[in-house]
Amino acid sequence: MGEDIFPITAVIPTRFDIPSLPALINNIVEDVKDIYILDNGLNGLRRIELYRFPKVTILPCNDKSIYQMWNFGMDTTIKTCGKESYTAILNDDISFLPDTLKIMAGFLDSYSNLVAVSPDYNRRLADGIGKLELEFCESTFGHGGIAGFAFMIKNECGIRIDETFKWWYGDDDLVKQILKTGNKIGKIKNLPLEHNQGSSFIKRKDELNQYIISDRLYFNSKYRENRQ
Repeated sequence: MGEDIFPITAVIPTRFDIPSLPALINNIVEDVKDIYILDNGLNGLRRIELYRFPKVTILPCNDKSIYQMWNFGMDTTIKTCGKESYTAILNDDISFLPDTLKIMAGFLDSYSNLVAVSPDYNRRLADGIGKLELEFCESTFGHGGIAGFAFMIKNECGIRIDETFKWWYGDDDLVKQILKTGNKIGKIKNLPLEHNQGSSFIKRKDELNQYIISDRLYFNSKYRENRQ
């Protein structure tokens, strides 16, 4: 691994009272320069609680979609840390072990053509960190590729998600843009990651189901595919 790792910022969009969020913040606080909580509608008490954590800045994002928040988070990191920095885009309903972000940054630092990485969602936290190996991939979670719910990206790549997408396929769009530049993405095998899938979706199901349909149609049109 490289020794001079660029600054890391964590970007966490959130809206509801997600029980796993405080533990996630505790696990990343030693590895990052800043933690940006992108507030998509927190109640006042929850906001006060999150401000008690070190390095946390809460940024209002009530009018933003998930992918607008991702782009906003990356742009904010560049403003505070410069382009030679890394942004970790994290769901608020995930769990991983301490040092995970530092390990991810180490892999990015070691491969000049590696632009984004995620941990291994097939390995449980109870199994601990095993022998770490980089597996290059060309897709997202649904096809065995990078985890859109927990990944780190090099800000110098300048890639941004097409904000026409509202809820689905933004991570697929990001992957396709990266691969088009000739760079690579990957998963770090045996670096544990767990995801309590659907925490936000369950609360917003009717609203988000409409976006899923329109996102699929737009993705298929943009990339001439036929995903169902």
